Amino acid sequence: MTERSILLVEDDTSLSYVLSRILEESGYQVVSVLGGNQAVERYRQDAFDLALVDLMLPDTDGLQVLEEILAYDPGAKVVIMTAFGEKETAVRAFRLGAVEYLEKPFDNQTLLETVEKIVSREESGLQGDLRMMSLASIIQINCEERNQSRLRIRGQGKEGLIYFNHGEVVHSEVGELRGNQAVYELLSWESGTFQLEMDVSSPVRTINTGWSGLLMEGMRRIDETGEGWDPDWEEEPAEEKNVPQVSEHERIAKALTRISGVEGVMICSLEGELLVVERESLPEQQPELTKFLVRQAISLGEIINGGDPKRLVLKGKNSLTLLVIWGSEIIHCQLSTRSSLDAVWNSFQTTMKRYRSNHRGG
Repeated sequence: MTERSILLVEDDTSLSYVLSRILEESGYQVVSVLGGNQAVERYRQDAFDLALVDLMLPDTDGLQVLEEILAYDPGAKVVIMTAFGEKETAVRAFRLGAVEYLEKPFDNQTLLETVEKIVSREESGLQGDLRMMSLASIIQINCEERNQSRLRIRGQGKEGLIYFNHGEVVHSEVGELRGNQAVYELLSWESGTFQLEMDVSSPVRTINTGWSGLLMEGMRRIDETGEGWDPDWEEEPAEEKNVPQVSEHERIAKALTRISGVEGVMICSLEGELLVVERESLPEQQPELTKFLVRQAISLGEIINGGDPKRLVLKGKNSLTLLVIWGSEIIHCQLSTRSSLDAVWNSFQTTMKRYRSNHRGG
């Protein structure tokens, strides 16, 4: 193939036709297929410069297609497209080797800019938007996979760098900051873009803290510097501030709702007694429903592996819920569907340990 070639995998025939025309009018050669199995077979016939793969397909899913294409061609460039944008799905796609994750609907310019950026690169690499994939998740992936790499983050009118070496974060810089402080600054960025370059070694070592410790401390700092947060407010007697006495459960709920991605919190006892609700308007029967779900999860854990799960994640079409057994209580966190569960869980544990340092966590 002399032209840059694209394999388009989209089961919506109307959308497939529109996307094909847009790409062809821009000079690309496009082969369009409707199913995942057909896509893998066609990719094996021709060396495409790029594969655009829809997440939801009639015979399989886009992540399976991604895995099979990369098994055949480890250097393949695959973009996952989806109308169901979830950070956890994006994280999984990037872990499997996707070079980009496009959330529908996207405009023509976004499509063409993304395609041109990817096919013009000599080497495939991880690129994306921090609003779709959190920096905490990117750090975790690189460390768990023991990469030697350099992560370039652009945002806030600045550029930052993080270097990884065999499961550790070894150096970071942004502006005048170096080492741990640079990582903490970058973790506070809620928007921006990132690019991962493989097999790049660090010029210096400025970080000796383990990656999980870095994330925990970074999330703790974000929690304490959030809007309206005063780290000393709970230590001041309520009478001196001329406000009603605030219970410990209310303090915990308020702190948890300051975590990015948490939209509401409910705390109830293991018996189903409602203790506090913050922000979210939940039906009166919600504590009983929460208790029922947790007990069913415990029973299932005992049947499967004798375990006693301390947290449960429920995903609905337009909802995401985190249920945690913490001591003698059940904590119900209503999350944004775009939340990063890893980042929320890290912040959750930091917050709870601050208030319940003498209790065994979930």
